[in-house]
Amino acid sequence: KRYNGIYYVIGTEDENIQLNRLKDLISRIKKSNKELKEIIIATDATTEGETIALYSARQLEELKKTYPELKIVAIGAVDTARQVIDYDLELTNRVAEIHVPLMSEEEIRSIINKGEELLNFSIPDDVCDGIVTYANGLASVCHNLCLNICYAAGITEKLHERITVSDTELSKALEQYIAEASDTLKSTFDKALMRQREKKY
Repeated sequence: KRYNGIYYVIGTEDENIQLNRLKDLISRIKKSNKELKEIIIATDATTEGETIALYSARQLEELKKTYPELKIVAIGAVDTARQVIDYDLELTNRVAEIHVPLMSEEEIRSIINKGEELLNFSIPDDVCDGIVTYANGLASVCHNLCLNICYAAGITEKLHERITVSDTELSKALEQYIAEASDTLKSTFDKALMRQREKKY
């Protein structure tokens, strides 16, 4: 069955760039006459990414005036549902925690191949192998690396002329991913220390 909704991927840029992209998306949806019943917001594998997704979902709520039956779903990869609720207590009874098994190498490759097809660019076998290895069965990591590769190559929409990326873009994508992961780990560590201090005093 073909998915007829919108699949919106949260990028890794700063909040202002994200906000502008979101406003552009809302504007394009309003100008379109297509029937719209569902929007899926995919985040990166961080608590911060999930928070941006929740913010995006609220911004997209205004579309319900035009599309009364519109359903907005934010999916992410935080460790527990409690991490999301910590950022928004209103979601206490609205967040579901669903276990997602690791994907096979073939399934990870299918994600990469689909992206190549939709954006009209090529990822060589050695770069594809690298993405599969680093993803280690996690679709969220695969999505994030592919997104960073696109940004490194200047790909923001479907290309008119096909290009081929290289391991240079993969290296930049990995550096970006590691930088984001480091920030997330530091944030989680700081929050853990803060909670310990609150309990102590």
